[in-house]
Amino acid sequence: MDINYQFLCYFASEDSNGMTYAHAIFDFLEFKEFPVTWPNTCYVINMKFGQNDVRKPHKLSLDFLGPKNQNVIEPAEIKFAVTEERYLTFRIQFKPITFEEPGFYALKIAVNGRQEKGILLPVKKN
Repeated sequence: MDINYQFLCYFASEDSNGMTYAHAIFDFLEFKEFPVTWPNTCYVINMKFGQNDVRKPHKLSLDFLGPKNQNVIEPAEIKFAVTEERYLTFRIQFKPITFEEPGFYALKIAVNGRQEKGILLPVKKN
């Protein structure tokens, strides 16, 4: 399994041909006051699965942690199977997220229990 790309955006959707459309991709957030609630966040990840991954159960685990290593949202697990050698794209919509303070927030990703490269999200005060 290889991660081809991953990002955070405001909203993502897929058309009838399987094309993903992402709206307002961001790699940092900036606010005047804290705490602040960000209304919509979508995590998009595209993974390539090989022949050895076909017809086996898999699990994608997500942890979104704050600057003090606290959970910002409830940890999530997605179980899935790969039916043929292919690329899979997941679009995971989060409920509103409250950022209690500025700092570095981390979206940690694990596939089948193996930690993968996640996303570091700087949240700044302007």
